[in-house]
Amino acid sequence: MNEEVLIVGLSEIVGGTETFLMNYYRKINREHIQFDFLTNKEHIAFEDEIRQLGGKIYKVLSPKAGYIKYKKSIRNFFEIHAKEYLAIWMNTSILINLDYLKYAKKYGIKSRILHSHTSRNFKGPLFGFLHFINKKISVKKYATDYWACATAAGKWFYTEDLLRTDSFCVISNAIDVDKYKYNESIRQLYREQLDLGDAFVLGTVGRLIPLKNHSFMIDILAEILKKRENSCLVLVGDGELFDALKEKANHMGIADKVKLLGSRQDVPQILQTMDVFLLPSEFEGLPLSLLEAQAAGLVCYASDVITDEVKVTSEVNYLPLESGAKKWADTILEKTNNVDRIQLYEEVKQSRFDIIGATRDLEQKFLKMEQRENES
Repeated sequence: MNEEVLIVGLSEIVGGTETFLMNYYRKINREHIQFDFLTNKEHIAFEDEIRQLGGKIYKVLSPKAGYIKYKKSIRNFFEIHAKEYLAIWMNTSILINLDYLKYAKKYGIKSRILHSHTSRNFKGPLFGFLHFINKKISVKKYATDYWACATAAGKWFYTEDLLRTDSFCVISNAIDVDKYKYNESIRQLYREQLDLGDAFVLGTVGRLIPLKNHSFMIDILAEILKKRENSCLVLVGDGELFDALKEKANHMGIADKVKLLGSRQDVPQILQTMDVFLLPSEFEGLPLSLLEAQAAGLVCYASDVITDEVKVTSEVNYLPLESGAKKWADTILEKTNNVDRIQLYEEVKQSRFDIIGATRDLEQKFLKMEQRENES
């Protein structure tokens, strides 16, 4: 087996989907399966690493260039390159545009994977309507394989008849668990570098966008500071709300307690510094960041809209957002005790979310696609 898979769905910013794909790409047997990437962005996350791993990055025009030019650009790509690929793997969060799958089918790519990475609409009613139409009509017309990060994400993308077929499956949002194993020396080193001292550290990792609810985390911190002054909040990630969050912390008089670190490549090490991981998202698919936090042995507090499929250890606590920041703060202070972080790491290591076993399972799926193509 020596096959090429064309991946669509990486954006410019390192987020959950980008991390998910690269976790698999780093571990997959690239002598047998190679990933290439197709994008309409000027740049995508991990470009240098992708090229180092042997992947090619192809760039086509976006719809902003004009409908005719955009369509011509995609058509030209598939006309030239479609014959090179065993499969196209389209990763997205909403069914707005299936042109990549449409042209992949037209030019002969037999296996066309659609992969759902979230469970709700966050782009407004017009996009929600387009999603509904594509779900009912276009998905089964252009896709052959129906993947999702979790059961709820599958229900968001696919009709009941597709969910009952063998072509539907949940692909684990797996992580390299060993990278997150707790290390006291790293904890102390990074606490010193980040000027955290012996503070009670809450934190999160994720894009600074509204649905992640970082503003609510600042409210939680403000409540905690009333009872535990030596506390702080570490926010890892970049995005549109960076300045607004900084301004809010300033306005509340706790700017010195909120550390906005931006996008980082050393997330496993930063997780070591934390005592509590927060994920009060308005919704998620199956959040990688919560898996990473569990692998790092952290006590976690998440909104109750997040699927319990992501809960591996007993230290994941779900709370309703409606209960408010004070309730979250009181629960965190009451329930957070010292835990055996190595033991929690071991629990995640033995789960389906470890990247080693998950990658072997993914390789088998591509092998079956190759067999299916040879039989057709």
